Amino acid sequence: MKKVINYFSALLLLPFIVKAQVSFSTDKPKAGETVSFTYNPASGSLSKATFIRAEAMYFAAKSTNTTATPIVLQKEASIWKGSFVVKTSEMVGIMIAFRDSSGKIIDNNEGLGYSLLVHDETAKPTKGAYLGLAMVMSSAVNNPAFRLNRNAMGQVANFEKEFSLNPEMKESIWMSYLFALVQSKKEGYKETTEKELASILSRDKQPQMYELSAIANIYKQIGNKEKAEKYAQIVREKEPNGMFVQTEKMSEIMENKDNDQRIVLFESFERDFPSSMMLPTLIQIMVNSYIEKGDVTKIKDFILRAEGKIRTPKSSFYNTFAWSMAKKDTNLAYAEELSRKSIELQLVEDEKKKPTGGDGSMKSYKDTYGYILEKLGRMDEAYQNYKEAVSSNIEKSSAESNERFILAAIKTGHTEEAKTIGETFIRAGKSTEKMRVAIKELYIKINGKQASEKYIAELELASKAKKKEEILVKMISEVAPTFTLKDLAGKTVSLTDLRGKVVVIDFWATWCGPCIQSFPGMQKAQQHYKDNPNVKFLFIDTMEQGDDYLPKVEKFIADKQYTDFTVPIDIDSKIVATYKVTGIPTKFIIDGAGNIRFKSVGFMGSTEGVIDEVTAMVDVVLSLPAK
Repeated sequence: MKKVINYFSALLLLPFIVKAQVSFSTDKPKAGETVSFTYNPASGSLSKATFIRAEAMYFAAKSTNTTATPIVLQKEASIWKGSFVVKTSEMVGIMIAFRDSSGKIIDNNEGLGYSLLVHDETAKPTKGAYLGLAMVMSSAVNNPAFRLNRNAMGQVANFEKEFSLNPEMKESIWMSYLFALVQSKKEGYKETTEKELASILSRDKQPQMYELSAIANIYKQIGNKEKAEKYAQIVREKEPNGMFVQTEKMSEIMENKDNDQRIVLFESFERDFPSSMMLPTLIQIMVNSYIEKGDVTKIKDFILRAEGKIRTPKSSFYNTFAWSMAKKDTNLAYAEELSRKSIELQLVEDEKKKPTGGDGSMKSYKDTYGYILEKLGRMDEAYQNYKEAVSSNIEKSSAESNERFILAAIKTGHTEEAKTIGETFIRAGKSTEKMRVAIKELYIKINGKQASEKYIAELELASKAKKKEEILVKMISEVAPTFTLKDLAGKTVSLTDLRGKVVVIDFWATWCGPCIQSFPGMQKAQQHYKDNPNVKFLFIDTMEQGDDYLPKVEKFIADKQYTDFTVPIDIDSKIVATYKVTGIPTKFIIDGAGNIRFKSVGFMGSTEGVIDEVTAMVDVVLSLPAK
């Protein structure tokens, strides 16, 4: 059982109690003090790690710092110990996460981070402490050492606690507060936002252009189109070539689904803003548009135009488009040329990195090159490149890349190699269904169907055991908020009515790219349980923009042929807020007693990844004893 940490009153700000494994020597540290802490990974994701280090983010009020500072830990029995110093008076708090030696496995307190606020001589949180925590909750989302979940509701709670103690702090931080408030969709957020904006606009001090831009955007987000347009027009007139106008134009290009129209809009943007910092990103978007159209002349033209402006490594730039062209079967000869360029450039980079190494990118590029060669019918060359792409570290390998190698090995006659390495992938849980079928068929061909039954059963058992082991560390137990919604067919969907069943909830929206990417996998996962009356999938549409979104949802489901989905509509995003979802897609697996047992945020990167993750979680919950 994890111990509940005294979250120095900050827990009172959060909408739920956080289970933790950390204890600090004091919950009210002061400037100049040394704070020691212990970390017990007993039942968490790091319970089997042989080495653990802490990553600390020391923050100040209004801090946007994203630098992670490592803290060396000492192990005593099963406990890890460390310490830090509250070095300066500007430091108002610290956030900590824990990692294994690879950095791949992180304990970030279920997406919240382990935090401690600095206190003053009266034992109260120092001025700006809650504000600093609110700010760092945002910056730590994209920090690879922390990977926090977006928690707009928690941010808002911290902002408002700070303002209640130090109201003068609001004047300089109102933009961050209101953007978080709108994102949180907290009850009454529209009314509160309108009131706050009215207060800001009534000040004697004239708003700066960047503030007017923010005001226009915030009004737009809360649906006040009239005021949004009023302030947007002021900004457009005063800064016709400014960032606000450029961002509007960029959004128009990105949101336009018609390639011909998108091209016209881009060319207009390029004429109007020839020095824009947004051009490199837009050029890459345009290359993908031309790949969709199969216009090789334009692809080549835009890649040449982009070469002098891109900020990412050129090797990655070429590889990205080589892969996209191969996926679309667009001029494979030119795709091969780009892929070779990416490999040649990476060879130079890898030579510079010696002796530290770092061949992760090269393996990815070799995989792309192999994929193109396979499509060109050069199977022996494809096999060799796939082989070089396979990671020696199975835990870091890609199931999809592994699949391409195994199938190529079989096609080129390297059957014994395919069988031996394929078995390793399957046992490690790094295989795909297509690979597993291929290995089974290979074994049957060699040994006969009867002899293969035990072999296949052992392989499947090992694969399932590995998946179960990985998934069990993510298991939770929280009461699932109940809800009653109407689906697209007008039928009532109630979580209470589904008691006794394992319920898979997938929160999504039509504008959410990762949500849409995960749907083919979710559909196959649902089909996997089509004959099991004890499993129910709910695809809850939420966080939609505008008031006329329902026809868009209906059209999307019909056009994509997801008519087997049950799609409840979360009007005003009230249900998603009760589940404390901070970003979509987010999936929940709920047991028959109405408890959340698993939560998964984001897209797994492939259809197979989605299927494997969801079915593994559902199978674990189905195996739990009935309550």
